[in-house]
Amino acid sequence: MAADVLVIGGGAIGLAIALELRLRGASVTVLSRDFAQAASHAAAGMLAPQAEKIPPGAMRELCLLSRSLYSDWTQKLEALTGLPTGYWACGILAPL
Repeated sequence: MAADVLVIGGGAIGLAIALELRLRGASVTVLSRDFAQAASHAAAGMLAPQAEKIPPGAMRELCLLSRSLYSDWTQKLEALTGLPTGYWACGILAPL
């Protein structure tokens, strides 16, 4: 059986996309070469558009919007899985 959608990459972003598509009724296949090499391990889920010095504009606005939705996303994951995500909105100290 062929999938409706093929997601390449099994890190946090790839899996989040796959889950949302599946919840909307699509059949999804995820291809991931090596989960240990996924970018999620490097950034540890950090969402910090200001610390990354993203200049004002559409990309920064998208990043800020994404960050504002993250708490609801982790709650959704916890409700779906019955497992804690470990999300902790602690902030960041970024010296200039």
